[in-house]
Amino acid sequence: MRDKPGSLRKFQKRFDDVAQRYEKVTFEASIGSKYIDIKEKELIKSIYKESFSDKKKILDIGAGNGRWSKLFLSMGCEVSSLDNSLEMCKILRNIEGITVIHGNVEEQNIAETFDMIFSMRTLKYTDLRKVIANLDKNLSSSGVMILEVANAYNPFYILSRFLSPVLAHFIKGNPILEYLNAINYYTEKGAREILSNFGYEVVGVKKLFFFPQFFYSKINNVHVLNIMRAIDSIFYRLFSTQLIFLIKRKNYQYKS
Repeated sequence: MRDKPGSLRKFQKRFDDVAQRYEKVTFEASIGSKYIDIKEKELIKSIYKESFSDKKKILDIGAGNGRWSKLFLSMGCEVSSLDNSLEMCKILRNIEGITVIHGNVEEQNIAETFDMIFSMRTLKYTDLRKVIANLDKNLSSSGVMILEVANAYNPFYILSRFLSPVLAHFIKGNPILEYLNAINYYTEKGAREILSNFGYEVVGVKKLFFFPQFFYSKINNVHVLNIMRAIDSIFYRLFSTQLIFLIKRKNYQYKS
C-alpha cells in the first residue's frame, strides 16, 4: 500500500461528472463489461447466502448508481446506501426502498448498526485503517463485513504503481495518471494485519480476475473474451486484481 492518505472527496467531482452514465459505461458497454458484472454478482450472492439465512440490514459503501443496493433489495434486505458523490446520491434517491447517506466513508458519522457492511470498488480510493476505525461502531456484534480491495501483487497494478508517478512527473495534470497515482493497493497479508489490529478475524478471502476491468471493457468479441477467460482462470488465484474479505469480530463465533 502507498504511504499516503486516501479520500473519496478527491474523486467526488470525477464521479459527479460521470454519475448519469457510470453504470452503463462500466458494466453494460461491452460483452466484457457484462461478464465482469455477472461474475461479481454471482460471487457476492454466494458469499451472502453462506453468511446469512434470512434478510438482513446492510450498509452499501460507495453505492454509486445502486448496482449492489438494488441487488440486496431484491433479496429482501433493508439497505442504506452511502456515497460521497452528490450526483450519485441524487440517482440513488430514485430507488424506492433504500436510505441514502451522502458522505465520506472515512469520516461520516452513521448512528446505526448493520448486520453487514459491504464495499466493492470503493476502498481503493480510501485509507483502509480510517475506514475500519470509522465503521467499527456500525457493525453489530454478530455482523460481518464484505470488503473488496485492489491486490498490490497483480502484475498490471505493479506496473501502474511504478510507472504512474514517473509519468505524472513529466506529464502534468493528466487526469488518468492522477487517478492511477492516487489508488491504494493492498497485499492480502497487509490487509489481514490492518483488520486484525482493529479486532477483526478474516473468515475467508475470495479472489477475482487476473486482467483489470479496463481490459475486459474493451472486449466486444466472444472469441477474444473466451481466450481472456481461459488465461484468467490460470492466473487469477495467484495474481488477482480483487481481494474480497469476509470478516467478523474476533470475539464472535461465526457459523459458516
